[in-house]
Amino acid sequence: MEVNWDKALDLVASELERVRRDHGNQAIYAGSYGWASAGRFHHAQSQVHRFMSAIGGYTRSVNSYSLAAAEVIVPHVVGHRYGDVQLGSTSLGVVAEKTDLIVCFGGIPLKNAQVQNGGQGQHRIRDLLMQARHNGCRFVNVSPIAADVDRELEAQWLAPRPNSDTAIMLGLAHTLVTEGLHDPAFLDRYCVGAAPFLSYVKGDRDGQPKDADWAAAISGLEAEELRQLARQMAASRTMLNVSWSLQRAEHGEQTFWMVIVLAALLGQIGLPGGGFTLGYGAVGSVGNGAARFKQPTLPPAQPGGQLYSGGPHRRHAGEPRRGLQL
Repeated sequence: MEVNWDKALDLVASELERVRRDHGNQAIYAGSYGWASAGRFHHAQSQVHRFMSAIGGYTRSVNSYSLAAAEVIVPHVVGHRYGDVQLGSTSLGVVAEKTDLIVCFGGIPLKNAQVQNGGQGQHRIRDLLMQARHNGCRFVNVSPIAADVDRELEAQWLAPRPNSDTAIMLGLAHTLVTEGLHDPAFLDRYCVGAAPFLSYVKGDRDGQPKDADWAAAISGLEAEELRQLARQMAASRTMLNVSWSLQRAEHGEQTFWMVIVLAALLGQIGLPGGGFTLGYGAVGSVGNGAARFKQPTLPPAQPGGQLYSGGPHRRHAGEPRRGLQL
């Protein structure tokens, strides 16, 4: 039934009051979150949260529908919030100059790189990738969809069974380790937990080496293709990129953990154009090299009854940062 605005506002206000009175503010779910480009004052999510805070609080959501599993796992692996890792992504301008090989798990879909929370200024991702290709960088697209990497980048396409990326990475890791292509000095100096991982990947505990043949049976790829890729990765300045889409699956957080482990085995984290990135092509800001500035905002009210998602993975003040947790 259509009603005028006065009636609609009365209905919403009376229902909010009924729920508060009968069940308490915690019974109101107002965890709306999402993208908006209408400026900070008219940002819909901020206004909802501010309003609900002003009437005593609400139950809100935690993490995001875009990359919730990544937001949970990454702090345990690298000791930083996912957002900080994303902001620290290597610029594709550096990649264009320094990287020999980009291995893309889930591709770098340019359609996604055209958008950005709050709006997108310059669209630079495609030009930077083309510059990298012009400079001789090679691309490998590990994805069921060939179009996940622009065809002009002339990527080698490996089309695996969906959700088998972690198995593929383990198979690559096995080749690196058993052929002596990994970097033990990097693991010793910068990582925690390498020994049990190496034991696992070699099959010491369960009798099943996570080798290329094992990975091929799970993924549908050719075992020799995986061995050759591992060797190319070790012989090149290699950037590993994983799409946000891969963690939107059962045990999807393992893909983000494993790509960091794989980069650690190569020992190129911190080198110009080497290491890993979590989300080239996911949104326009990742890798575009543009400086980002935080816009001024109106702080929401914070009454004592408000339920905050706070973030259980924040490092406590005074807690030392550790190396990569493999």
